Amino acid sequence: MMKADSLSVLLPRCGLRALLSGLFLALAWLPISAGGVGGSGNNDSNSSGGTVVDAPGDDVGSLPTRADVYGITLVGDPSELLGLGATIRGQGRIEVLVLPRGGMAVTFVGNYRLEVDRAALARSHVKVLFRSGAAFTDGRALLALGDSSSAFLAPRRVPLPVARLAASPRVQGHFISLDVLGPTESRAHVAVDFGAERVTLFQRLR
Repeated sequence: MMKADSLSVLLPRCGLRALLSGLFLALAWLPISAGGVGGSGNNDSNSSGGTVVDAPGDDVGSLPTRADVYGITLVGDPSELLGLGATIRGQGRIEVLVLPRGGMAVTFVGNYRLEVDRAALARSHVKVLFRSGAAFTDGRALLALGDSSSAFLAPRRVPLPVARLAASPRVQGHFISLDVLGPTESRAHVAVDFGAERVTLFQRLR
């Protein structure tokens, strides 16, 4: 049976504009994720992990760590996130965190295929990262960019240069691969494929 994925909107202390932006983004993204099979997950709306962001550049570094929130995360202005023309398929849940100054962090928890418009992503200020949360903290990660790769202790967040690479026409095909192993055998695999018009992000968690 086909069901829409669950979507949780986390609202720390913020102004009315940020609140309305978060609700608008939630309503806009939920229908396009309806192709997901079997939505499930804990929709904990506790915002005690919220944090104040002092400047746009602090959005990524200031995201709170939560045990049940991990996966591909897009951080940016709501209008730019909606402008990506995203097509989403998969199983899991979508966590939307409204940042106090109006930005959004959208985390896909589960197995997902996310397609976005390449040109829109390249000209945006949207940041893409893997948000490891408590499930992968103190684990290990292997990041491959093209023919080069690096292994390191998995931090709470692994930035992925998807937008920057989307701006380069020489980058085509499968170019980014990330494997993360948590201390309790949690595993995540993320791959990014660059097409002529669309960028596709794949994620599998177990």
